[in-house]
Amino acid sequence: MTSEKWEFASPGWLAALRSEIERLLAAGNSRANWSLCEVFTGVPPHLDRHKTGTIAWHCRIKDGKPHFVETEADDVDVKTIGDYQYLLPLARLHIDPAATKEIAAIWEDGARRGLLRRIGDGSGRPAELADLHNAATAFTL
Repeated sequence: MTSEKWEFASPGWLAALRSEIERLLAAGNSRANWSLCEVFTGVPPHLDRHKTGTIAWHCRIKDGKPHFVETEADDVDVKTIGDYQYLLPLARLHIDPAATKEIAAIWEDGARRGLLRRIGDGSGRPAELADLHNAATAFTL
């Protein structure tokens, strides 16, 4: 894992995320098949490379091998769409398993306010990726 920190959803951050997914799957000798997508809306202009107001990425894992692409995908197991500014504090937050209620409240608040939506439940997530969020906080500015 890198010791560098990157601005959330920047090209460097996306590259670090991709590397972390690859590292976690390889370390666990994964044979998983699963896919996920994240879409960040209302992104700061300096991060908006495509001038769409969004940054998106998806990863398809087949037989434990990830294929990471910086585009949106609908045909995935779980997809999260969220407002960049709303997600930023959460992206920096190391999640303690004991804080389940607090995290659920953040998700409910975001959904109620139209700032956060999840399609799919993520129940098929490979065990190797269980700590992906917390691992990403180490390189997130």
